[in-house]
Amino acid sequence: MPKNKMLAQLLPWVWVAILGLGLCVRFWRIEYLPSPTDADELAYIWAGQSLLGFGTPISWSSFAHKDTQWHWQAMSSTVVSQQETPVAQFIRPWFDHNFVLPLLMGSWSKVLGYGFPSVPPALLYRLPFLVIAGVNLALIFAISRRVFGYWAGLFSLVLASFSPTLMFAQRMVVSENLMSTFILLTIYLFIARRPLWALILATGMAGLVKLPGLSIAPVIVVALLSEKKYQAAAIYASGVAGFTGAGYLIYGMSIDLPAFLAAMKDQSSRLLGWANPAFILSQPGFHTKAVLDMSYYLFLLFGSLIFFIPSRRETKVLAGAALATWLTIWGTSAEQDMLGWYKIPLFCVLAVCSGSVIEFVRKQMSNEKESMASVILAGLLFMTVANNLALVRYPTQPLPETQVLRIVVGSILLLVLGGIFFKVPKKIITSAIGLALVMYAAQAVWISDQYFAAACKDRTCITPTVTFSQSIKSLLKRGK
Repeated sequence: MPKNKMLAQLLPWVWVAILGLGLCVRFWRIEYLPSPTDADELAYIWAGQSLLGFGTPISWSSFAHKDTQWHWQAMSSTVVSQQETPVAQFIRPWFDHNFVLPLLMGSWSKVLGYGFPSVPPALLYRLPFLVIAGVNLALIFAISRRVFGYWAGLFSLVLASFSPTLMFAQRMVVSENLMSTFILLTIYLFIARRPLWALILATGMAGLVKLPGLSIAPVIVVALLSEKKYQAAAIYASGVAGFTGAGYLIYGMSIDLPAFLAAMKDQSSRLLGWANPAFILSQPGFHTKAVLDMSYYLFLLFGSLIFFIPSRRETKVLAGAALATWLTIWGTSAEQDMLGWYKIPLFCVLAVCSGSVIEFVRKQMSNEKESMASVILAGLLFMTVANNLALVRYPTQPLPETQVLRIVVGSILLLVLGGIFFKVPKKIITSAIGLALVMYAAQAVWISDQYFAAACKDRTCITPTVTFSQSIKSLLKRGK
């Protein structure tokens, strides 16, 4: 078989290799970051363990459910190495979140042999979310490819797969990761013109995972109305409302409806909302502290282009989804406490929208115009790689040497300026973008391996006692 023909046959499957590497960097040292006793993850695990064990969800809560408070419980810390045993104030029944994620984590805990109240090793309890991350990345690629083309789909996939902060966030046992799955699925089903019942089911599941998942519903309703599909819009709206409402009501009635309604009232009436929308620019990251990962800003920069490109059915839905998920975070995130995972659905949508950059650049280059946009794109990618190398800082080597840093920054500046003011052959620009994306993937592999060690050097950190490398060594010893 001729080499060119073989490459043409392999090219459509490049996305599978990228997805596989993206999952590898998410799995590597998955037990270390976030903390293996992260309280927000354990809330779902304990709720699931107790729901399956006793028929009643029991977990810790930040709400003042004084009438239903159960007791303080000192937890086992055999799966982590830390100085103090974690203590939790358990609430019974626990209705801070709905049943979908607790049932998933409770079932998985049961398979692993952990009952209530226990802390499974993070290496094991995060594995279902590795699968969910794979589905979300595949959906990001599929939607971007359908709307903007194959190369744009690959770009969106690479951007999402190797963003260090998103890489760590997609490991977490939080509703927003699963909610993103059904929001993306709803968008894909609408763009692909799938049956209305499938749309209702996908959106309804997003709402059952967590009520903010219904933010995609008004986007679809307005889109259907704009196409003069009035009956479909009415069926969709009523179907989603009925499906989601019935799920919540049945769950509450099956346990304790007054307590459920009281918990819903507590959830909906607490002081929430950002001080202003600039929070999303001032607090990069998806956990409880800012992480100066420049890929976070690439999502915002490239994804925002969706509002400025020529509109069509698909891009209108993506623009609406980006706006809806952003406004939802504004209205539901905490005023002072950074709950970064609330931003995961928005950034998954922005990853899809980022494919519009490649469509825009390709159109410019195909028209034989000087594509300043392609030069800026390559420059931003190189800047991101250079910036993100500083995410791994050891006390003995906090930053590159001054001379090295200035040479790198000066070189990037000169190359970008040269590309802006002089006509550069398309092959060189394309090769530069390709090289930048390869380096972007490489920095994610390095950060995945080194970040925990750098963050915990000369510090006391919660360290897992059950690790992947240790487990492999144990298996090899048994084999002998």
